[in-house]
Amino acid sequence: MSKLNDQIMNSMARGVLISTDDATGVQGMALDLLAGERKDNVERFQNYGFTSVPTGEAEAIVIFPGGDRSSGVVVALDERASRLAGLQGGEVAVYTNEGDSIILKRNNEIEITTRRLVVNALESIELNAEQLIKLTAPNVEINSDG
Repeated sequence: MSKLNDQIMNSMARGVLISTDDATGVQGMALDLLAGERKDNVERFQNYGFTSVPTGEAEAIVIFPGGDRSSGVVVALDERASRLAGLQGGEVAVYTNEGDSIILKRNNEIEITTRRLVVNALESIELNAEQLIKLTAPNVEINSDG
C-alpha cells in the first residue's frame, strides 16, 4: 500500500516556469516545483491550432504518469498578472502579456485590441456588412493599381 500511496503523491505537482524551449516539435520547459525540486525538459503539449510561449512569470500544473518523476507533462499553465479578467459568461479570449487581445464577446461581437493590426491575404479581402462600415482615423491612405 505504501508504494501505491507514493505513486499517487508523486503523480502531480505545481511549479513555476524558469524557461521555455520553443525550437522543437513539443515545447520543453524548465520548472521549479514545490519543495525545491527542479525539472528540465518537461514537455508541454498544446491544443492543435493554438500555441504560446509564456514568460517566466507563469505557473504550471505538471502530471507524472504512474508517479514517475523522471517524465512529466505540463497540462496547464497560467500567468496571473496578465490573464485577461472580467469576461462575461460564455466569452472566449486570446491575449498577450502586453495587452493585445481578441475577445469573442456575447451578442455575436468580436473585439480586437492592439497597437497595430496587419491583415495579409494572398488573394482578396472582403468586408460585408448589412448596415454600416465605419472607419474613423485622423489619416486614411488608400493605394490602388486598378
